[in-house]
Amino acid sequence: MLQVAPDHQAEIAVYRRWWGEGRVDGAILVDLRAADPRVAEVERLGMPAVVAGHPPGAGPLPAVWSDDATVMGEVIGYLAALAYCGLPA
Repeated sequence: MLQVAPDHQAEIAVYRRWWGEGRVDGAILVDLRAADPRVAEVERLGMPAVVAGHPPGAGPLPAVWSDDATVMGEVIGYLAALAYCGLPA
């Protein structure tokens, strides 16, 4: 299920209700902020959750993210090499 909530408190209320009713097996947290209250709440509930974002904000939860800086560095290096060789980019 996908639930869009207007703020974190409304989202936490949905987690409590759905987890309490046995309607979900876990959650994916997105758009984390510093000291995000959702991390502590899903941990308190014992609800399995994964963060889609940078690991330091995930606290004890597992996180999935990609390092775009490495990829962009390779792309820029490739384009710079083409320009150095006089090839059109």
